[in-house]
Amino acid sequence: MEKQERQSNLELLRIISMMGVIVLHYNNTEMGGAFALAFGVNKGILFVLESIFICGVNVYMLISGYFLCLKNQRRLWRPVELVVQVMVFGLGFYILGVVLRQKEFTMAGLGQSLVPNNYFVILYIVCFLLSPYINVALHKIGQKQSLRLMILMFLLFSVWPTAVDVLGELSGMEWAGLSTVGISGSQGGYTIVNFVMMYCMGAYLRLYLKKEYSLTSLLAALAAAVALLSGWAAFNSLHGILGGSAWEYCNPLVLWRR
Repeated sequence: MEKQERQSNLELLRIISMMGVIVLHYNNTEMGGAFALAFGVNKGILFVLESIFICGVNVYMLISGYFLCLKNQRRLWRPVELVVQVMVFGLGFYILGVVLRQKEFTMAGLGQSLVPNNYFVILYIVCFLLSPYINVALHKIGQKQSLRLMILMFLLFSVWPTAVDVLGELSGMEWAGLSTVGISGSQGGYTIVNFVMMYCMGAYLRLYLKKEYSLTSLLAALAAAVALLSGWAAFNSLHGILGGSAWEYCNPLVLWRR
């Protein structure tokens, strides 16, 4: 195993992806509420911002795979730290809500605030614990088979479930059981399947992909993907769907932009 080296460009990309997640939460109608209040040009700007940053979680997982694929030792205390942090934040927000008289103090409410029901943290921990075994598999099968695996995962866990969701949006029906991810379609990509796929792709980039692309070509690809996603989301919006399949984490265009 080669020695891990910090790469400032990827660390910066990780920070940008985390900022992107904040933007997504601000736009969310149930969290920041931006989409619920925006109209006209402002709403168009939000569509573009959402399309730019929707890859934030994927980028974070891809970078995790890039850095963790060369080291199979894991600090098992790390998952515990993450869970404790979620519990502390949950408790802090609950107490703040009580102090500001936005909610009434109850023992049940206090107990619920300590439950670490954060999908990202839970799925990240699962992927983190599985990652040493994923690393062994990718090293063992080599570059050629790893590339085939990446293509197969992309087709099965990105293209197919997104196509099923698009079919549902166009037909107005739920095609339960047709998706390769779960009974209820792609679940927006909020699944361990998507997390593991992004980890594997990040690991593949580190282990086997040596080709470099120019900044111009990367920016062109980014602009094209953002334009397509924004148009896709706008089309869905005309049919009463906010984002829908356009802004799923497993959408092929979202993965392409990583």
